[in-house]
Order: sequence, then structure tokens, then C-alpha cells
Amino acid sequence: MTIARTIPQAAPHSARLVQLVAAISQTAATDSHACFAERLGRLFGLGDTMDLDSAIGFRPKGPFEPSSGMADKLRADLVATRGKMTDRVRQSFSASPSDTMPGLPQPDLDEDPRVSPEFMPYQNFYLARQRELAAGTRQLRTRIRAAVATSGPAMAHLAQLDTVFDHTLAGYTSQCFATLPTVLEKRFETLWQSRQQMNFDQQDHDPARPPVQDWTRPGGWLHQYCQEMQMLLLAELDVRLEPAVGLLDAYTHEVSNAP
Repeated sequence: MTIARTIPQAAPHSARLVQLVAAISQTAATDSHACFAERLGRLFGLGDTMDLDSAIGFRPKGPFEPSSGMADKLRADLVATRGKMTDRVRQSFSASPSDTMPGLPQPDLDEDPRVSPEFMPYQNFYLARQRELAAGTRQLRTRIRAAVATSGPAMAHLAQLDTVFDHTLAGYTSQCFATLPTVLEKRFETLWQSRQQMNFDQQDHDPARPPVQDWTRPGGWLHQYCQEMQMLLLAELDVRLEPAVGLLDAYTHEVSNAP
């Protein structure tokens, strides 16, 4: 199964992540927009509603310091941040282990090829990458929010609203992303079981090339799994960037329509 061929390349980032998860878990993708307002409202408790009401009524007083080059600077920051995090994800799948870049877990070549490797090291690897993505995108969003809030009353108001939504939805967002390692665990088991059902070919029986070593070669079940894990991380990165992108787009629109 080639997951990459099942995902429309032009899909929005959030839809792409949903479709990728559906393809990996071999389930049907659901309509994430169904009853969106109702489902969003359920995430706001009484205290959150009061905070939102306060943010809606917020009247910024300034002082404001609009900058003609701010949009370009923020866009460059976003592009650079995304590029750095994308490179770090990709490097983590090929770099040797180090204090700053934990390496991708590798199977023990001396292990019995009939025994599945433990999933826990791969789960810990994914969780570590998730924490990096969460921290990097959160810091970017905070930088953009702080910058646009100084440009004028409208953007200061939007920044206040974004702060409330960021705080209110943080727990829900974490829960959603926390389901991805579970999806990957099931995929790990599925690929392993599929591999076990296949008959060894002549290459598998070659004593110079142990079957365990073949797992990580192109065409091997573990190689495919790691490719899918990397795709999922990159799709997750783009979804985590969407709030920052939305803020920047709103700011760009405000600046371009300013008298």
C-alpha cells in the first residue's frame, strides 16, 4: 500500500492530515466541517465564554506603531520557521543519534526476524518530534500575534481574540494530536502482520543479508512505516502552523486595504 498516492496534493493542510490519517488507519475520512459551530461551542466552558465575551468587547487604546515592512518580516519569519522545522523532521529520520538530534530507532539486526520489534521506541521518537513542533509553532504564533497587535486597533482586537482561542483550545488541540501515535501504533502492527504473511523470497534467505536488515531497505515494511511516520509529522506541522498563517493573512489583508 502506497499511502502517498492516496492523498490529494492540493488539499488544505487540515484536510490533508485527516485524509492521511484515514489512509494510514484504513478508515473513511469524516467531514470535519459538519456541525462545526456546535462542536466548537462545546469546547467553551463558562469561564472561557466570559473570556471570549471580554475579548469581543475589548477596545485597544494603543499606542500603535504600524510598519510598512512588517508583513514581509513576519512572512519571512514564518517561512524560515517552517523550513527549519521541516528540515529538522527530515534530518531526524536520517541523522545519527546525538544530544540535540535523537536518531530514528533501528531494529537489532541480531534479533529473531520472526519477532516484531518493540513499538515504544518509535512512539517516543514521534512524541519527541511532536513536542518540538508544538513548541516551535507556538512561539511563532506568539511572535506574530505580538507584532500585529501593535499595528492598529483592528489587529489588536484580533490578537486579543486569538489569545482567548489559543488558551481555550489548547487542551483540545493537544488531545487531537495525541491520537496520532495511537494511529501509528496500529499501523505498525498492521504492516508487521502483513510482512509475516508474506513468504520469504530468495533474498530473504540469503545469509549475507539477514531479513531484519531488509526491513529498513526500500520495499521493507519498516522502511514504509518510517516514510508514513515522516509524512504524518510534516502534515501535522502544517496544521499546527495554520493559526499563525491565519493571523498573518489577516494582517496582510488589513495592511493592503488601509487608506
